[in-house]
Amino acid sequence: MRIIDEIAHPRMKITVFQMNGKISIKFEKHLIEHILKLRDGSPLNEIEKLKSSFTPDILQHIEKAIEAQHALRGSIESNLLENEFDEFDEII
Repeated sequence: MRIIDEIAHPRMKITVFQMNGKISIKFEKHLIEHILKLRDGSPLNEIEKLKSSFTPDILQHIEKAIEAQHALRGSIESNLLENEFDEFDEII
C-alpha cells in the first residue's frame, strides 16, 4: 500500500492510498479512522475526479460520522473507568 495523495482539510487528515489498483481514502480525526474503499474500475479511481467528488456536504457528513464514533468511544471509556473503581479493598 502506498500513499498517492493527501487532500487538504482544516480539521481532518485525508490520505489517499493505492494497493493492487484499488483506492482507499482514510479520514482521521480524534484518533478515529473512517475508510472508504473503491473497487477496481471505479470512475473515482482517477485522483482528480476523486478530489472533486468530495463536496463540502459530503466531507461534513463524514466528519459527523467520525464525531459520533468519537462520542461513542468516550462513552465506552467512561463506563470502563467507572466500573474499574467500583470496589476498593478494605483497609484496617
